Amino acid sequence: MLIEDNVGDVIMITRALEEEAHCDITVLSDGDKAYRYFQNRPDDEDPPELIVLDLNLPVRDGTEVLDLIRSHPKLSATRVAIVSSSPKDVMKGRAAQADCYVTKPSDLDKYLAIGKELLACIEG
Repeated sequence: MLIEDNVGDVIMITRALEEEAHCDITVLSDGDKAYRYFQNRPDDEDPPELIVLDLNLPVRDGTEVLDLIRSHPKLSATRVAIVSSSPKDVMKGRAAQADCYVTKPSDLDKYLAIGKELLACIEG
């Protein structure tokens, strides 16, 4: 699952993940949609294997979404990767509950290479 509001980042992250593995990716474009999705998901639905989350989301902040994921009984063990344009040391407090943190590169080739890093988050 990818929770990201920037269309360009959605395209790049999706492409980076698909270059590394076959992925079925659900995209949610703002924090409120993600929040409602997780609150209303059926109990018998399998949780995503990985949630890639931008913290700077419109409507509801990604930190609120991350708090909900961590407090939800069926999602609390789901791996969460924060992807942000801010350096990790700037975001460390807001991303403390995440399993991994990836800074969005500005270079196209480096951006496409983050798929490996994101998928490594699943393995811990």
